[in-house]
Amino acid sequence: MGQRFVRDSITWLCYLLLGYYAYLMDILGPVTPYLRDELHASYTLASLHFSAFAVGMLGAGLVAERVLRRFGPLATIWWGSAGMGTAALGLALGQSPWVTIGAALAMGFLGSLTLTTIPGLLSARYGEQRAIALTELNVAGSLAGMAAPFAVGMLARSAWGWRAAVFAAPVLLLGLWLGLRGKTQGGAALPAQSAAVRRKLPGAFWLAWVLIFLVVSVEFCMVYWGANFMEQVVGLKRADAALTGTLYLGAMLLGRWLGSRMLRWAAPRWMFLGSLAVAAAGFGLFIGGTAVPALMGFFLTGLGVANLYPLALSSALAAAGEAADQGSARATLASGTAILGLPLLLGALADALDLRTAFWLVPLLLCTALGLFAYIQRQNHPRPSLEGVKLGAGSRADSRN
Repeated sequence: MGQRFVRDSITWLCYLLLGYYAYLMDILGPVTPYLRDELHASYTLASLHFSAFAVGMLGAGLVAERVLRRFGPLATIWWGSAGMGTAALGLALGQSPWVTIGAALAMGFLGSLTLTTIPGLLSARYGEQRAIALTELNVAGSLAGMAAPFAVGMLARSAWGWRAAVFAAPVLLLGLWLGLRGKTQGGAALPAQSAAVRRKLPGAFWLAWVLIFLVVSVEFCMVYWGANFMEQVVGLKRADAALTGTLYLGAMLLGRWLGSRMLRWAAPRWMFLGSLAVAAAGFGLFIGGTAVPALMGFFLTGLGVANLYPLALSSALAAAGEAADQGSARATLASGTAILGLPLLLGALADALDLRTAFWLVPLLLCTALGLFAYIQRQNHPRPSLEGVKLGAGSRADSRN
């Protein structure tokens, strides 16, 4: 790839606001035990914070196109971020579980307006280099997501208390707005089709949509249930098992950083296959149930899973073409459905069977993703017939896809 990848103020704004979104999304996990104790909520009631956030994501995916057409991309990402921060204050200050669950719903809805807009904006700006931009975008999200449990844990031990980790987000957003507002005016636009009548998305997009659903399902099954596996199956102490979540998220951060570098010379389809292979190998170690191999496997699974979502999203937006904003909104529905449904299914299987058996859902999802990806590649790169193939012609299909 000879073309140089150039980041401008809009690019950095997208990266920073996605990091802000990821921080507030990933803060739900570490603050929920504090909410449960203070509000005397059951485990089931406390878990509704995650479900409410996912439902908010689904709602945003349904209305994001209309919001984007009405207000434009910059206003959408700024106001979506501001709304998410305001709702987060309700999460921290609410005196009833239903208030905090409602705040989580609002966080998911308003924040996901930002989440939905940013990939389409970057895709429109970078074209064939969208895979690099989207992978770097997810590096920013992974880094900020790792900061959330660290901030909650450290501040909870201080005089500030755990709520300071929540309050910090809107304060940082205000500083970001003051610093960048003059540098991004008029610099962000989506293709003209965004303001036109909606066109039907092609079948290739919907295949990639299912692929997004599958890989996000894998990612969040591991995020939500990995630490429980380490405690209940591997036998780690609860505090030690909780720390293994940072190991997984750290592996995803490393994987996305490496992916953003490798995509400068490696074809995305080979990156996707390699990532699937690493994730599958990691899961093979993870499921064994003994401490050291399970920890190694947890890390390798995160390393492999890291680039599956940005690559699947890049494929979907490429198939959407000029309707990148429309495709991005639909992709958010895929993510929200996966986050809402598959971790719950794994938990139900664990109740009906046991946790280790339930975790075999993960390789089933990986195998399905591999089969679908192979089908997509056959559709995009059909094998040439023998007729017309000339010996020595040396014709090669472009391998960079």
